[in-house]
Amino acid sequence: MREFICSLLFCCAFAPMFAQSVSINTDGSVAHSSAILEVKSTNKGMLVPRMTTVQRDAIAAPAIGLLIYNTDLNVFQFRNGTIWVNLNSEKTLVDADGDTKIQVEESADEDIIRFDINGNERMVLRENANGAVRLDLGSNDANTYIGQNVGSSNTTGGSNTGIGNYALHSQTTGFNNVALGRYALYSNTGGFQNTGIGMEALYSNTTGGWNVGLGHGALRYNTTGGHNTATGHFAHYLNTTGYSNCAYGEESLYSNTTGFLNSACGKSTLSANTIGNNNVAMGSLSMYHNVSGNYNTSIGVSALWTNTTGNRNVALGYHAGFDFLHGDANTFVGADAQANADGYANSTALGSNTGITASNQVRIGDASVTSIGGFQSWTTLPSDARFKTNVRENVPGLAFVNKLRPVTYQVDIEGIHRYAGLAKNGEINLEASTQVRTGFLAQEVEKAAKEVGYDFDGVDAPKNEKDLYGLRYAEFTVPLVKAVQELDAENKALKTMLADMNKRLQRLEADKQ
Repeated sequence: MREFICSLLFCCAFAPMFAQSVSINTDGSVAHSSAILEVKSTNKGMLVPRMTTVQRDAIAAPAIGLLIYNTDLNVFQFRNGTIWVNLNSEKTLVDADGDTKIQVEESADEDIIRFDINGNERMVLRENANGAVRLDLGSNDANTYIGQNVGSSNTTGGSNTGIGNYALHSQTTGFNNVALGRYALYSNTGGFQNTGIGMEALYSNTTGGWNVGLGHGALRYNTTGGHNTATGHFAHYLNTTGYSNCAYGEESLYSNTTGFLNSACGKSTLSANTIGNNNVAMGSLSMYHNVSGNYNTSIGVSALWTNTTGNRNVALGYHAGFDFLHGDANTFVGADAQANADGYANSTALGSNTGITASNQVRIGDASVTSIGGFQSWTTLPSDARFKTNVRENVPGLAFVNKLRPVTYQVDIEGIHRYAGLAKNGEINLEASTQVRTGFLAQEVEKAAKEVGYDFDGVDAPKNEKDLYGLRYAEFTVPLVKAVQELDAENKALKTMLADMNKRLQRLEADKQ
């Protein structure tokens, strides 16, 4: 051994002189050509300087690559020129000051990976009892953030979940929010109970609460509006302060800003609505152009499509009320039920292709209908004497009836549609156009009534240049009854006259005898 030590001292002393590698061993082998120093042993180790953190930091001008063993941290450290860096240990990857680390066995054989940041355990990867992998994200405020700059401004907000780059980026005090997708709920500061799923869903929301945006850009510009639900690409896109709206379908309620209590279901339903409220639209493009109309209901593809400012209208069926721009309290039921002009009020069209041509009008069936009926007669209201005023017995009888000209006729259905400006969808019913009908000509009835000074409500005169004449045949009963009464009176007078003449004749015959 004495000879070995002498050899070692000799080599160390004269190594610079010979510029050769040094080998420390017990077998006399030469150092590897790539090493300046090679230590070899099969039963001993090599000790590097061992010291505390304070002692390490007292080393003057530590060289790059200087190696020590830190007894405070139980870890090898080397100098990288600026700071001391830990060499990877068996169970822990730790930073220089030991407050940020990854541990694979904090307790004996626990088979858990722990992630500490700034002295706090923030993430744990483990297995459940059934072997399923579970990732626990520890947070004192019950927030979960995954993605670049997610929740980076949070101060006191709690119970929030943000997943996706910049989701909940501006979040400060809001709580119970869920943001899933890039820029989802980006501007939210104090808003609460919101759910934004999809890129830029609820992007501009600041303090609005109880909103749900599902889809790219859903409720994109909502700021303080609350209780809104939007599902679909750009659904409820421009809403700012509107509240309690429901939008289901791509671009449904797209332009709504401050309108409230609207429900839209279908692609682009109520898309142009801005301030209208209490509207219901179901079906693709239903009520598409509505801007400020209120209390409207449309069900069917493109129903009430052009309505902009009309209120309290109802449309049920494909294209029902399609070209009706504005007007109030109208009802369209049936595919292509329509109006021939805008601005009507309180009118109803029932049946496919049925059209209204004026206000305060009800139309049942189009010109192709050949039969309308039921098991009971029509009841006219009001007929209660308690509510009739200015009652006068001035109805003409025979004077009016004798001027009427009963005729048979056929209806030019195409001519009616052309004149009234009503769209005709589908084939014309040939049976209806060839059917021989019995009745009067409205213009002749109107003339006869005027000639006898009779304000006859059996003539439904046109209310505008596109409206049609019509006759209410039930009203003819009244002058007919009057005519029968007149005939009965004449008959009774003739009977009295005839009886008187018979008496005279009997007396004359008796005088001759």
